[in-house]
Amino acid sequence: MEKFIRNLKASLASFTNKVKGNFKKNKYVLFGFLFIWILVIIFTLTKYESTLGKAVLGNESYQRYVVQVDKDTTVKQILPLKEDTESISVLFATYARKNEGHVSISIDGTKSGKNYYSGAYDVNDVLDNIYLTVKTKEKINHLNENNVTITISSDSESDKAIAVYCSTTKEIENGKLSINDEIIEDSDLSVKYLYEDELLKKFSDFVIFWMIFGLTLTGLLIILVNPKPEIFFTFMAFVLGLIMMVVINPSSPPDELSHYEVALGLSNKMMFVENYDYIDSIYLKYGYMYGHNNISPGYVRFMNEINQPLKMTGNLEKLPRSIDEIFFVQYIPNAIGLTLGRLLHLNMITTFYLSRMTGLIFYLICIYITIRNAPSFKFLLGMIACLPMFVQTSISITYDCFINGLSFLTIAFFMKWYFEENRIDIKEYIFVFIVNFMLAPCKVLYSFFSFLFLFVPSSRYGGKKEKIIMSLILIAPGFYQLFDIMKGPINLFINSVLSNNVNNNLLIVSNTAEMTIGTLSDRILPFMERDVYTFSYMIHNPIETLMIFVRTIRYKIKFWFYGSIGRSLSGDSLILPLKYVHVLVAIIFASAFVKTEYTFNLPMKGLLIALCIVVGLYAMIGMFVSWTDRNQEIIEDFGGVLVEGIQGRYFSPLLPYFFPVFTNKKFALPKESGKYIILSYLMLFFVIIIYVMSYTFVN
Repeated sequence: MEKFIRNLKASLASFTNKVKGNFKKNKYVLFGFLFIWILVIIFTLTKYESTLGKAVLGNESYQRYVVQVDKDTTVKQILPLKEDTESISVLFATYARKNEGHVSISIDGTKSGKNYYSGAYDVNDVLDNIYLTVKTKEKINHLNENNVTITISSDSESDKAIAVYCSTTKEIENGKLSINDEIIEDSDLSVKYLYEDELLKKFSDFVIFWMIFGLTLTGLLIILVNPKPEIFFTFMAFVLGLIMMVVINPSSPPDELSHYEVALGLSNKMMFVENYDYIDSIYLKYGYMYGHNNISPGYVRFMNEINQPLKMTGNLEKLPRSIDEIFFVQYIPNAIGLTLGRLLHLNMITTFYLSRMTGLIFYLICIYITIRNAPSFKFLLGMIACLPMFVQTSISITYDCFINGLSFLTIAFFMKWYFEENRIDIKEYIFVFIVNFMLAPCKVLYSFFSFLFLFVPSSRYGGKKEKIIMSLILIAPGFYQLFDIMKGPINLFINSVLSNNVNNNLLIVSNTAEMTIGTLSDRILPFMERDVYTFSYMIHNPIETLMIFVRTIRYKIKFWFYGSIGRSLSGDSLILPLKYVHVLVAIIFASAFVKTEYTFNLPMKGLLIALCIVVGLYAMIGMFVSWTDRNQEIIEDFGGVLVEGIQGRYFSPLLPYFFPVFTNKKFALPKESGKYIILSYLMLFFVIIIYVMSYTFVN
């Protein structure tokens, strides 16, 4: 015991001395960070103060049409007030094009004629399909001013003007919409007003306090302690994950509820429940969980129910998807949380968040192992792991968390074996095989990652013969998945050619391909009522298919890239402003140039780029034959059909493979610059989360 106390005291003394030394060395960095950090907090909270912690009343219709507001059009809406307000929001559409001019908004008391707000916005500063919120000069008392008139006008030409949304039905009681003084019956402007809500205000204050505390602590850790990269980035991802876990509410991430239901089935198996396809209906109560959208009622439910006791109904409901039909391994991290919550008799919402927590823990373990074992690019991999999209998937009940974690592990051990001269440790080899064995069945397009091990030098395996055997074993799971998914279409196509009945049999080939390659998006899509493209079309129309692919890449590649790092959060419905995304891009590119131990040579960089291209094309082919509608509406700016259904998050696992390409010895930032990149990112993350909450309260 005395020895333990002496060692503890020695460790504390060493830690204290390290902190003191780093303080003397970095005191100007520390004071600069705290000064700028305080300014960022004050500026951000002031900017979004009018929306944080607010509830909304007004037009909630999802059936809408647009009215273009040009220099010849004036839109007016009389809006009755039932609560005091000082913030009013209007929904705009920009047609996703470059516009010119200004849009003006005026808010006047209908009874008093008093002007509460008057302002103009550059149309290019207005976001598409997102409510623009204006703060009035003073709070409007709904008892004294029971109606306000909102007037929207513009100086834009008709082909460069933006539009406002209006509902196709009457949504606002006693409201009145007019366009150029002509009353529009059975319609209202898509407008809301915000008012104080005590519970939402508590939620907002709770998140803001936790963010300031957690992000400040993270900043102080890198400045004063400067721990090993694997410890720091794991801690940083943990702090960011806890923040986003409560801000992105249940069901908001893509298909989270369907993944949750699958994980429930696996939880039943873990608990040895005989009828594992059935669950008490209390676990399927989805009130205030709106799929693919982040909504403020989800925050209310979190605050109201997080500490409530479990009340079982006794009514069993059948889960929509059987665990027997799915590769269940990818749901183990989340199912562990569900099982713990149920064994502890926690309520549904608390159990849901516990499932998110165990998924986050799995991701953190993967990140720790990745950065610890990567011989190079530690800083880059750590920063990628903390990007908004990776953080969102890490706290979601989804197999994307599992995929991202294993993707990091794969690239880390490939780099370790590629750069280091030591012979491969058998325990590491078995671990990497297990990683590849689990990753391949999740989504077949990521099976290509394992093929990198073919390019590890023979000496690491122990010789050419050993390399052939050991590398082929590593790629076997991925190769099997690729072969299994394509063997049906290939066999049918060969048979159709041999039987000289190509045209008739190609339809069977295309249908089989739709069912198999559709697993790229985890969907079996032939049952959907849509006329999708087929392999038959690709074979008979190769030039047209190529044009569709080229057109899609031309118009969508920036959208996919931005989406992969986190521009489109929630279910792609929460769009970050481009200025924040551009800073994210700058930060991740700067991370790629931070000096590192090893860099890839030119042929290997070409191979990594080729890998990303192959995975991207495979995703396009899969969505082309399983999702893309032949009868889709053609957008004039695109000039033709585009491949549909591809989301930016599909390319997130490629980022650890893509960004090392930019690292080089000739142009490299000093390692010390990594500290400033991290501090900048922490402040940007704060701004992004405040924007997300502001967006959620209004939209």
